[in-house]
Amino acid sequence: YEVVDALEASADKELTVVPLMGGLGQVSPSFQVHAMSRILCEKMGGEWRPLYVPAIVDNPETQQSLLASSDAKQVKAHWQQLTVALLGIGNIKMGPEVQMLFADYLDDGRFTYLAQAQAVGDICMRFFNVAGQPIADGLPGVMSIELEQLRQVPRLIGVAGGAEKAEAILGAVRGGYINM
Repeated sequence: YEVVDALEASADKELTVVPLMGGLGQVSPSFQVHAMSRILCEKMGGEWRPLYVPAIVDNPETQQSLLASSDAKQVKAHWQQLTVALLGIGNIKMGPEVQMLFADYLDDGRFTYLAQAQAVGDICMRFFNVAGQPIADGLPGVMSIELEQLRQVPRLIGVAGGAEKAEAILGAVRGGYINM
């Protein structure tokens, strides 16, 4: 959010901006990928394609149904053509304020599972370890781009900061999920 907010670009680019995951209904607007995508597009020009699905769904049938919708298919088709991705890097050792924001999505059992699986970070709610290997079933029902698909994007710009995110940043680099 801070990166997008701080951009000072002219709106003369011909971009297509798409979110890489669905929306989180119970968190602050500054964490909403739809809002960030729209603001980025307004600042740089081009068109914005929303992905009106939740970031997480409770069952596989719902997930498959939503991803089969024509709107979701159009956005997913854009994922195949990405040339640049701006990616926030999360860490599993979230502070209490961030844990409160995601309380409805990551319960104690899921935190325990991720810790036992040695997860250190996430991109688009897809978790990985310090070696960059994805965590199988890190968070079931996620509606976002797969980590493997990210590796195909030429420019992967990672956004993170602070010593507490060092392992997550290292895992993202080692996994090939960021290269800038």
